[in-house]
Amino acid sequence: MQKITIIYHTRFHSVEKLASEIALGMKSVDNTEVSLIPCVEAKSRITEINTADAIVFGSPTYFGSISSEMKTFFDSTSEIFMHKLWKDKIAAAFTHSGSPSGDKLMTLMQIMIFAMQNGMIWTGMDLLPSESYVPNEWSDLGSESLEVNKLGSWIGLMSQSDARRGIEISKNDFLTARLFGKRIATITKQMKS
Repeated sequence: MQKITIIYHTRFHSVEKLASEIALGMKSVDNTEVSLIPCVEAKSRITEINTADAIVFGSPTYFGSISSEMKTFFDSTSEIFMHKLWKDKIAAAFTHSGSPSGDKLMTLMQIMIFAMQNGMIWTGMDLLPSESYVPNEWSDLGSESLEVNKLGSWIGLMSQSDARRGIEISKNDFLTARLFGKRIATITKQMKS
């Protein structure tokens, strides 16, 4: 059984929704156990996190950066860094903002640098921008072709919605999240074998 932990921060539930969708994709890979951990609980659950084979980080993009809550968690992990406890674990990241750009790339880069400093192995996106994909294995998303990776991110998952304008996270982004989760779990499984 492989263990994957998703650590996320959310204020308006968008990142939490994406975390749940990523977890669904991960669970489609045999023998995968997924833990969803809000970053406010992460420090108290650090022993559980340390036993994971892969750690995925999710943060909203605020002013072109990770949230202060995620940064506080990162800053609390100096002992993990010093003892190389996350060395060779799979890492990945996802983010969400209210605008199409929102400088989400900076958020993903901050998380990637943190993972690299911990000696982790980064997993990015393998989907072409606006690639057509029929969600055959997830009938709840319908049977019509959807466009995945609509924002064209390679470093990790990017999503956008704007509640002020009534724009919800799209089925396209949910499918992208599930496919990203499946990719992370598949790579984790390959690395474990």
